[in-house]
Amino acid sequence: MILDAVLAEPDRVWLGPTADKMRFFAAQTNEAGRLTPDEYPRLCFGNGATNVTRYFPDELPIGATPGGSPHVFLYLVTKPSPADFRAFLLRHSELLRALYEWTIRLLVPRPLAKSALAYQHAARDHLATRLEPSVASELTWFFHERQRLADTAAGASDRRFREAARTFSAPRFSALHRAWLEEGDRVIWRAESTVLPDAVERGRGRLECVVLSHQYLHLSSLVRVA
Repeated sequence: MILDAVLAEPDRVWLGPTADKMRFFAAQTNEAGRLTPDEYPRLCFGNGATNVTRYFPDELPIGATPGGSPHVFLYLVTKPSPADFRAFLLRHSELLRALYEWTIRLLVPRPLAKSALAYQHAARDHLATRLEPSVASELTWFFHERQRLADTAAGASDRRFREAARTFSAPRFSALHRAWLEEGDRVIWRAESTVLPDAVERGRGRLECVVLSHQYLHLSSLVRVA
């Protein structure tokens, strides 16, 4: 499915290996705007000396044109729920913020076409809707208090915590919490930023939803046999 999407645009340069992506995006920004290693999409495993970092862990092609813009980030929909897609967007938020123009292209197999709306809602949450400062402040408190209670095995501390738990029960905040456990408060600072919502409003940040025209179920027995 991903191969078909790549072959459909032969004039676009498609980046596959992690090293190619790192070199390409380092060349796209000047020294002042260059991303640090911990701002690239990544997953960390282990602790201390055993810590391993995988950059661009989704292993999905990224398309670029000779002029350098816009950049196309492919995402293949494989589940009805967009929980993994939300994590993908949060991982890529710093990179998207550093780019002038970008497109997230959802590749939707026909059996999952009804899920496209949920994915569009997830994109709106993380790309087009900023957290207001008062909400971000309360969310920061809630995450820290939630962690304190988990560490001490204590019960819900007070009415404020219980109300915050109800307020922040939506999927957007669940995704932010999972990312916060990895990266800390910077996750909330990014959600409070206006950079991505401004890009969406000005048409420089876009979400495309492409329902794949071919059937692929007859190839399912070949998955993960290589």
